[in-house]
Amino acid sequence: MDIISGSCLRGDVTHDITAAPLDFVPCHCARCRKTTGSSFAANLIVAAGPRCTPIRA
Repeated sequence: MDIISGSCLRGDVTHDITAAPLDFVPCHCARCRKTTGSSFAANLIVAAGPRCTPIRA
């Protein structure tokens, strides 16, 4: 399995995911639209556990 890496726009928070994604869910609720400033939020669903490690800079 490849490592999926990501971060916030500022780069203050990064994460590495080594588990296989379970699902991809676009959410169109009012909260997600407001948070992202877009018409939807893109959510990648992975199994809970130590396979997703958030790192704060």
